Amino acid sequence: MAEGLTSGDFQGENRLDIAIAENGASAVIRKMNAIAAACQKLDPGVAASLRGEALRLGENMESVVKGAAVVALQTAVVSSPVDTGLLRSNWAVKINKSRPQSHFTPETDKDGIRTIEEGTFVINDTNREAGQIVWISNSAPHAVACEKGHSAQAPNGMTALAVQSANQYVHNRRLALRGKM
Repeated sequence: MAEGLTSGDFQGENRLDIAIAENGASAVIRKMNAIAAACQKLDPGVAASLRGEALRLGENMESVVKGAAVVALQTAVVSSPVDTGLLRSNWAVKINKSRPQSHFTPETDKDGIRTIEEGTFVINDTNREAGQIVWISNSAPHAVACEKGHSAQAPNGMTALAVQSANQYVHNRRLALRGKM
């Protein structure tokens, strides 16, 4: 579901990326709909049931992806070391199929509230298409150094914790959707 990528030098960019996506669940939904289409003539009831399950799975999946992305963003921002607030303010969210461009901003956000609010808005306001990834990136000049432990405030970096939090969120949602929580 979530994956942290440290790009020391990706196409000339020195930045951190966290990718949130459904990891193949959309392919399952497409297959369910294809099977439903094939079953239509044999048993319209079974076909309708499969389409309903595919729709339900898709709705739940999108909710889980968005929730995991918000959790990852919050964790990345809050776990970022703070001096001026430059590192926290540079966490940006974009929705794309491939790694989008990321740009440094000189703005600061010591408490991270504005950054979390703006990123959460992007996550919740976007209608993702199949295969699109929620990218949470940081292009601050010192982001990669902080990720590699060059700050006593975040000796283990930020992305691993954000990925762990997002994956835990997904696990908890799966349990809740199965009625086991």
